[in-house]
Amino acid sequence: MSNIGTVNLGIPAIKPFSGNNKDYDPKEFILKMHLQLELRALPEEVKALFVATFLEGKALRWYERLDLIAKRDIKLFEKAFLERFPSHVRQDTILDWAKKYHSIQQITTVQNYNQQFRDVTYQLPDNVYLQQGHLIKYILGLKKMIGYEVSQRNCSTLEEAMDVAARFEAARDLREKLYFRKPKRNEYSELRVFEKESSQDDQMEVDSVLTRRHYPNKLECYNCGKEGHFAARCTNRSKN
Repeated sequence: MSNIGTVNLGIPAIKPFSGNNKDYDPKEFILKMHLQLELRALPEEVKALFVATFLEGKALRWYERLDLIAKRDIKLFEKAFLERFPSHVRQDTILDWAKKYHSIQQITTVQNYNQQFRDVTYQLPDNVYLQQGHLIKYILGLKKMIGYEVSQRNCSTLEEAMDVAARFEAARDLREKLYFRKPKRNEYSELRVFEKESSQDDQMEVDSVLTRRHYPNKLECYNCGKEGHFAARCTNRSKN
């Protein structure tokens, strides 16, 4: 019995179920067991026995008292197991999932919105909403620009609409990176050198004008040849 549970196929070890730990949900344990059974492809008559190798404590003692037929039928074993160890995790009702379905909107990326939409629709019964209704609700929940683009493609399935939305968002992000990126440090260096030289020449011309305007003492008198005054105000008029 122990050899079946210790077959090494490179699969991570599973935490045993004792029935005393409230943090370990019984439905989660059964789901992990289903995955293990699919990976190992065991015969039907030994599947319940394989699951029992992961029981301990109170759960193992319960298995020992179990009916022999249930020990050989995995479906009967799973039903009896969940009746003895019911799930203590609160299960959302269909009404709760319907409220989440009607309020879901794209807030971040299309990828996150697609995952949330799949999770919510998976919890709803197939007879509550039609597939075409899911498609319309999905498009209305997208951001306006992306939703308009998807609506113009006339998608026939929900998966097709999700693929179009994801590809459109990826193309838009790439376009923004190419056309709205900041220039690199050495990019357009020749243009910046030309602008720098032009600005220096302009500044020198401005400085020259300001010097002639605000510093008249640099002017030279035509009469005596000295600086600091005009010929009309020259005091040395003896020179012709």
